[in-house]
Amino acid sequence: MHVLIADYCFVAPEITRHFYLNRAQATPSGQTYSCFGSGFEGVVRGIPNTQSGSRCTASAENVVERTILTQYAEWFEHLRSSVPLDDFDVIEVPSYYPFAHLIKKGPRTRLRLVLHGMNSHLLAAGYENHATLFEYVRGWQRLEVASVASADEIVAASLAEKASFEEQFGYSGDVTVPSPFLFLPSLASAPRIEPLAATNSVQQTDALNLIYVGPLDGVHEPHRLSEVRRRVSRHNVNLKAYGPSLKFRANESSSIIRTIAPEIEISQSSATWWELEDPDITIVVYPGRATVNWLPLHAVMRGYTVCLSDRAGCKQMFDDCGLEYARVEDTTALEPLPRAVRLENIGRMLSALRSNVASPSAELGEHA
Repeated sequence: MHVLIADYCFVAPEITRHFYLNRAQATPSGQTYSCFGSGFEGVVRGIPNTQSGSRCTASAENVVERTILTQYAEWFEHLRSSVPLDDFDVIEVPSYYPFAHLIKKGPRTRLRLVLHGMNSHLLAAGYENHATLFEYVRGWQRLEVASVASADEIVAASLAEKASFEEQFGYSGDVTVPSPFLFLPSLASAPRIEPLAATNSVQQTDALNLIYVGPLDGVHEPHRLSEVRRRVSRHNVNLKAYGPSLKFRANESSSIIRTIAPEIEISQSSATWWELEDPDITIVVYPGRATVNWLPLHAVMRGYTVCLSDRAGCKQMFDDCGLEYARVEDTTALEPLPRAVRLENIGRMLSALRSNVASPSAELGEHA
């Protein structure tokens, strides 16, 4: 079986890249994966861009939908030039490209829609929620509805994402939910944590960093760092946000956050944010309600204390793994966990990974 991942894996979000890579590494023999551009050497084959240079023309009756399609014309052109190279058994489209209905290749090729969050939901819950945005959101929703209707198979990245999708679209069909550990770094690529000093106390300093890591939008709610700040008694508290800014046509969410909470320092998106902070005096805060976000678990694996919203989709994994963490909804004083507790969290995460690495992609293969 040959699966085309209709995405540029090298620029996909970190949790999405792990999903592709972990499945490919654990896939049964005889099943191969390809993606656009650069792949993962020997695991996911990269397909070079052979497009002629003439961008494909976006066709849609609705003006807003045509505008959205035009924004992704390069993606369509790369797909058009790549698909004839091989006879793919499955074309897998992530939900942040809601164009599955436009690439259906016929009855022989199955189309798999993977739900990593629906863009219309992110836009509708954004900061710039006024009249000029409504028609744009509805345009995304119409494209998403058409993609859902054309899919032969739907895969949700989490139970929370499945529930949100079924509620939002009134969907009553079958939705597969693979192991959430597919979205975490594999043991081979898991961050190497240097042993911390054997002490049960945190570093004695008046400084404390409260940081948010992830997309800057109204679903993840990074502006709520200011609310958590009230629970810290220290005088020297720094509020920082790392992540890509979601763009609402002419405006960007980063500028909106600066208006709502000017005390938050917004850094450029950094793939190695954990190297810029000290886990002894830093708490990674996730105050939002996104149904797909495993970055707080990545923070745990790198030795950080996490303060998590009860509405976060990854909270179930924290509880299932028995991890110690703080809650955004609490009102008690907030301090970093002792080093011994953070080391124990790392051990529990690695143990959970080891017990969940056996054939994680089998669930998808059965449906194809």
